[in-house]
Amino acid sequence: MKSLVTIGLPFFNNVATLEDSIKSIFAQTFDKWELLLVDDGSTDGSLQIAKNIKDPRVKIVSDGLNRGLVYRLNQIARMANTKYVARMDADDLMHPERLASQIEYLEDNKETDLVDCAVYSMNLDGHPEGIRGMSPISLYHGAALGKTLLIHATVVGKTDWFKENPYDPDFLRGEDYELWCRTYMKSKFARIQKPLYFVREGLVDINNYLLGAKTTRRVFRVYR
Repeated sequence: MKSLVTIGLPFFNNVATLEDSIKSIFAQTFDKWELLLVDDGSTDGSLQIAKNIKDPRVKIVSDGLNRGLVYRLNQIARMANTKYVARMDADDLMHPERLASQIEYLEDNKETDLVDCAVYSMNLDGHPEGIRGMSPISLYHGAALGKTLLIHATVVGKTDWFKENPYDPDFLRGEDYELWCRTYMKSKFARIQKPLYFVREGLVDINNYLLGAKTTRRVFRVYR
């Protein structure tokens, strides 16, 4: 059975959550997938969790280096040889119907490049606390700059699109925001207004927050 989508899951020191994230992939009702588990130099045992998986659909990539998320996302796109790529973060979970719903949408709407979905917001203990992303995407310039158009980790899209539009390493902690601003006028984005993904939120690193704010200001200067 030929895979239709590559799930790209980069991880770095996610020993507490990685196993559950992977289990949610194996619980998908859609089974024409392959999984790229990309280690970013973990030192906490995360890599061993990945190596414990014995399934021909799973490939583990580890060079022992901490290169950062942008490098790993572009690496996933370069390595993917399926029609679509699905994003996944190592501390999140997929709803069992996530891939089936998004792949069906892309197959039925050939002009669409990327489709995301609404999400359940979880606290650090994994308990759902709310839903966001239930509104349609507003594709005009003010909306693109005002907030990130797509919920990054929920995106599924054409592999060729990701290869042609790599993440820019100059926009760390805002690489998705910059990518949407750079591409939305020449691309077709869509949203499934149904929560099909669980995102873990609540732990804020002040240094990452400040870097993200700096990147946001730079995106405004470049694309306003």
